[in-house]
Amino acid sequence: MATLNSLKLALRQNSLEGAPTQRLRLSDRQYSDGFSILAKRRESMMYKDFIIPQLCHLLPPLFHLRASISILEIGLGPESVLFYLPEYLRQRITKYTAFEPNKLFAKKLEARLGSSTGTGSSMPGLDSLAIVHQVSFDPYSPHASDTGPGRHESNEKFDLILFCHSLYGINPKRRIIDKALEILAEQPASGMVVVFHREGSLRLDGLVSHKMASYPAGTVCVPDDNKSLDQFAAFVAGFTLPNDEAIRTDWRKTCRDLGHRDLSHPDQLVFSSPDMMVAFQKSATAWLELVKDVPVLSKNLQVKNREARLHLPACIAQPKDLYQIQKCVL
Repeated sequence: MATLNSLKLALRQNSLEGAPTQRLRLSDRQYSDGFSILAKRRESMMYKDFIIPQLCHLLPPLFHLRASISILEIGLGPESVLFYLPEYLRQRITKYTAFEPNKLFAKKLEARLGSSTGTGSSMPGLDSLAIVHQVSFDPYSPHASDTGPGRHESNEKFDLILFCHSLYGINPKRRIIDKALEILAEQPASGMVVVFHREGSLRLDGLVSHKMASYPAGTVCVPDDNKSLDQFAAFVAGFTLPNDEAIRTDWRKTCRDLGHRDLSHPDQLVFSSPDMMVAFQKSATAWLELVKDVPVLSKNLQVKNREARLHLPACIAQPKDLYQIQKCVL
């Protein structure tokens, strides 16, 4: 079964053989149309069996030293995965801020957050109104310290910063994560930056994770009709090609050639989408201090294990004595 990553590469290769100069960024509506095809993910096995359980596992330790937490969520779409957490966890979220550049999504998100209060609310424990910035999270903008709409206050800190499938198309990803680590709350204990992403397509070299988990059984299903495939293909490729029926025809064929057909659902195409979760704390770059006392392997090391190759180490220490071993484990 082909993965979404391999499908993306194939679609982009098709466009290179056509008219690459005509690539256009998806409009908010086009992005929404493609996203809506995957909207059933809230009921999908990946969310039910992986993403929500992982968040339920990560959040309680934050409450051990905190009565409540503040959350920053980036690029979440029309709703937050946090809405599907048990109420006893949502009740402990007292401050919520989001960055969602798609105006259609942002309006739906604001409506959902403001639709009810008290125990019927998506965020029943908020001390103040949730804030939704209708812009991309760009902490390194010259105006990043402005306090106007859409800007992050430079002295504001959060206990949890969540990227749930929102790093696609953002480069360099490491730069964004570095800034997120900077605005993590440090007291009474370090908060966390949590990233959910398609496995095999995330490279954050130089960062040491606090926790990791994978979900190799993830899949996505797409209706096998021309309109749905046109919207889905553009969403996966990340751009559209206007007035080019030949490319759209090629994209449909590529989707049908690479997609798996389940006999129980012959009207759908299935693609593999293994997922991963990576959580970081402030200590993600602490190894930079370690290398001052412990030698590291500087040359490239061939890794035989396939799974290990997907998770590149920030560094490989080579302690020479007991003191250096202690430095590595403390």
